[in-house]
Amino acid sequence: PLPWRQPRLRVWDARGQAVQQQTLAQGAMEAQADLTDFPPGLYLIALEAEGRVWQTEKVVRVEE
Repeated sequence: PLPWRQPRLRVWDARGQAVQQQTLAQGAMEAQADLTDFPPGLYLIALEAEGRVWQTEKVVRVEE
C-alpha cells in the first residue's frame, strides 16, 4: 500500500508538458495511467507524494 499522504500520478509528454494528473487513494496497491487518447510518442509517468518523486517510468505509445 502507498503509505504517503495524497499520492499523485502525473504524466508528461516528450516536451515536458504535464498532460495528465490524478490523485490516488492513500493505501492504494496499484495505479494506472490511461494513455489511450494520447498521440503516439514518449511519455514519462511519475509517482509523487510529500513533495518528492518516488518512482518514474518511461512509456512509448505507438500508433495502432
